[in-house]
Formats: sequence, C-alpha cells, structure tokens
Amino acid sequence: MRKSELWPTLLLMLLLCGGLFYHYDQVIKAPNSTFMGSSHDGLKNYFTPWYHAKHDSSMVWFEGMNYPYGDHIVFADAQPLLSNSIRVTGLADKTMAIMNLLMLLSLIPTGWLLFRILRRWKVEVWGAALSAAAIAFLSPQLLRMNGHYALAYSFVVPLIWHLSLRFWDLPNAKRSLALASVIFIMGWLHPYYVMISAIFLSAFWLFQTVLAWKDMRFLQRVLHFGIQVILPVLAFFILLKLTDPISDRPSNCLLYT
Repeated sequence: MRKSELWPTLLLMLLLCGGLFYHYDQVIKAPNSTFMGSSHDGLKNYFTPWYHAKHDSSMVWFEGMNYPYGDHIVFADAQPLLSNSIRVTGLADKTMAIMNLLMLLSLIPTGWLLFRILRRWKVEVWGAALSAAAIAFLSPQLLRMNGHYALAYSFVVPLIWHLSLRFWDLPNAKRSLALASVIFIMGWLHPYYVMISAIFLSAFWLFQTVLAWKDMRFLQRVLHFGIQVILPVLAFFILLKLTDPISDRPSNCLLYT
C-alpha cells in the first residue's frame, strides 16, 4: 500500500465498520441468537447448515429433510464450503453466529476490493475511498440477508472483478488458474456464484476482444477464456453430478436452491 493511500484506507474501514455497527448492532452483540431473516427461507437456511454441521454423516449428503432419503447438500442450500468447515472444526453450536458475522464482515473486503478497483482506474484516492464505501453499502446482495444467506457474501463479484483486472495487467496461466479456482470454490457456497462469474467474465472477455483485439493472440484468448470460464463451470458441475445419485432431477432445479 502506498503511503498516500493509508489514511483514505483507514477512512474506508471506519466507514464500513461504523455503518455495520450502526445498522446491525443487535446482530453483532448477539450473533448466535439473532435471526437476520424472518421468512420461511430464512429459518430453513439457518437450519440446513447447522443440521449438516451437527448431525450429518457425509460431507455431501443432507439428511435433515426428505426423510428417509435426504438430499444433496447443494440442493438443500446448506452452503457446503461453510457448513463442512464448521463440521470439521466442531463449531456446529455456533453456526448461526458464524453465518451472521461472515455475512456482515464480508462487507469489509467488498469495500477494500472496490477501492482497489477504483484506484486501478485512476480515481482520486479520497474519492475512491468514499465511493467504495457507498458502493459497498448499496450492494443488492445485502438484501439477501433477509433469508438467502448464501448469496449475501458481497465480496464475491468484486473479487472476481479484481482478479480479472490483475490478469489483464500481466496475462499468464497462473493468474487464470487462480481466477478459476476462486470461482470453483465460491460455487460451494452457492452455485449461482459460478454462473454469475461465468456470465460476468464472458462479457468482460467479449468487450475486451472487441475493443482491444490486438492485445492478445486468438489462441491465447481461447486458452485463457477456457481456463477462467469453462474449466470452473465444468469442474463444478461434474463434481456435483458425481456426488449426486439422483438421476431424475428437473433440468432447472438449481433455480430453486
């Protein structure tokens, strides 16, 4: 970090933390006993990660509904990455606190990533700090805290965006693989992240190709696009298919997770 960015960054963190405490002080003070969403979805989406972390015998199968068959953890919306991490660490009784705090604290890396993106575009440093805080609090993903918790991690899209810009600073296979890995991993919070990232990057590649087609050879474009977009999508859905014994799911079932 440059010295000129130190105080603006501190201001950004102060705004983000202050805003979180102002709006969500009750959750922060009692994270393990406060529901962020009062809807049926909200209750269910607390229950499924907790039950999986507390009671399930398999890392990929959810036994807390559809008795006696159960269902795949992805289709139960149990946030496999999070619930399995809680399961391994033995913190199942703190599941609600972990979920609530992670949703809220995700706003901090969101603001920082937006700040880095704006600075990369040569936005004046103080303006970048204030704008990053404002954009972070305007994220539509914050509305997912009313029940669709797996989609409330507002840092995911800015992270993909930031890594994509870093790739274009110095295109290489290592940075493409890093981007693909992040997309694949985030898919195990919610599969929508895979699809959102794939659409976002496809649009990014399309506009870059149209506006700066001389910057990279055609075969290089195909290779990097394949690594960044096609590889994580295929890897995610192949692994999902391999771990799911149900063969007659509707083709659009992911729309209802």
